[in-house]
Amino acid sequence: MSLHDLKQCKECKEFKHYTDFPLFSTKGAGRKNTCKHCSNKQATVRRRLRRNHPVPAAGDCPACGRHTTKWVLDHDHKTDKFRGYICDACNVAFGKFDDDSYTMHRSLIWLQSHV
Repeated sequence: MSLHDLKQCKECKEFKHYTDFPLFSTKGAGRKNTCKHCSNKQATVRRRLRRNHPVPAAGDCPACGRHTTKWVLDHDHKTDKFRGYICDACNVAFGKFDDDSYTMHRSLIWLQSHV
């Protein structure tokens, strides 16, 4: 096995063979950033949270206020605590900031100063 065959899991930080990482469901999108073991653990957490917190009907996202029919379950990845349902755009944005409110706040200040 060569170094080119290894990939680091975003969750457990272990280096594993690239085949230990599940494929994205979208054809040609490559492999996920979490290994199969960590991906399975995350899926179990999401199933439990969805069971305890049913998906709401269409409505306005509590984070951005935009109307959505496609809710995404939002939870703290460190504690697995349910935070609520938000729109896909907010979920992607929060993910890009690693759920770091300080960085989001600094970015907001920067954006407001350039409007």
